[in-house]
Amino acid sequence: MNIAIHGLGYVGTVLLAYLSSLGHFVNGYDVDESKTELLSRGHSPFSEPGVEELLTTHRYSYSVYSSSPGSLNKVKATFICVGTPYRHPEGLDYSYITRCIDTICLHAQVNPQLYCSPHPIFIRSTIDALFYNRLTRYYNAAYPDHPAEFFFVAFPEFLREGSALEDITDTGSLNIYFSPAYQSLVSSILSDLFPGHNTIPTSLSAATSIKMVSNSWHALKVAFTNEVSRVLHSSGLDSADVFRVFALDHKLNISSAYMKPGFAFGGSCLPKDLNGLVSLGRTNGIDTPLLSSTLASNPNYINDVISEMEAQSFDSLYMYGLSFKEGTDDLRNSPFLKIALHFCQSKSVFIYDKCLSESSARNAASRSAYMSLGSAGDSMQSLADFKYALSKATARDVFVVCHKLPAELIEMIASLPPFTIFPLGNRLPGTLPQSQVTFV
Repeated sequence: MNIAIHGLGYVGTVLLAYLSSLGHFVNGYDVDESKTELLSRGHSPFSEPGVEELLTTHRYSYSVYSSSPGSLNKVKATFICVGTPYRHPEGLDYSYITRCIDTICLHAQVNPQLYCSPHPIFIRSTIDALFYNRLTRYYNAAYPDHPAEFFFVAFPEFLREGSALEDITDTGSLNIYFSPAYQSLVSSILSDLFPGHNTIPTSLSAATSIKMVSNSWHALKVAFTNEVSRVLHSSGLDSADVFRVFALDHKLNISSAYMKPGFAFGGSCLPKDLNGLVSLGRTNGIDTPLLSSTLASNPNYINDVISEMEAQSFDSLYMYGLSFKEGTDDLRNSPFLKIALHFCQSKSVFIYDKCLSESSARNAASRSAYMSLGSAGDSMQSLADFKYALSKATARDVFVVCHKLPAELIEMIASLPPFTIFPLGNRLPGTLPQSQVTFV
């Protein structure tokens, strides 16, 4: 099947790799020429397990473009995967989606054979029902005599960074969508592209709200668990054991996912969708004190940790991990980056992150965030460099554990003179001397 994908960020690139691996032919579009240049050579613009291998193996099943409509004809379905960033105080910014529609219609005018008709445009980007209706009105007014019969399908995505291919290939996954017409065509296309998935047509309300609601719920669980954990810890109680027992109740407590004492949430999805839901309520005159408090709780936790670190009056800071989620090179809203930025102007800061060290040369966002640390933030390009720096640590230094420690670092730390360790996310083995550890 011939497919078009607009937006080759995280969601679009994973979809490109996945569909190409199934034997489909894909035209990918992105205005960022640095992304299309990497993809044209079979390289991923970001770090995600398995994606680059698929791109390299199936390099000749896809083509990428910055402006050209491409060479494929009879494209059967189009996917929009562009960002919808949160803009305060307006809410989610949907302008990139509108631009995509203009580009798609322009391509169809240049090459009338490009798209099959009727033609579904699947919107994977986060949207709400108000925008969906507004987009439909815009298209009908701007392109009343368009040769291809386009219609919009709300089709939210639920990929988790670090396990995106596992998620997209999971035959137990739900494909939830809303289509205003041609239900059998849409269902047939989705069944072909996502074999074995449970494809469920639903209402416009459900299809456009479910991702924001789901991610807001996940953010709420993280903030709730961290706030309760801090209260328990202040009373000398074992919060990890409390939540271990709490998570045993699958009937009322729903699930153990996210319900482990850890650190603040980051990334693009949870903060953006939680902000989006709060903004949607504000637009409709609905006060959302619980959701707004969840937004406030997350930075409060980061500031509490920074305050506890400042109380140590340390000399040097060592950080293992910087991306918001282990196994990715995504620094968007990373709470660990916020800690590094706070201290890098006044302390010697040494950082190592495996994925970032491997991809910083090609990931513009990561490179920019690295540069924001300034000369005081020394980003190690190899684990050997980091180990050498760490070997100079003294009792007046602090080590922040953001990602899971490799065995060689655990062994090394155990042999060094005691210094303070902050295990953010509780990512710490029990083999280290507890006298070194400060839990927050």
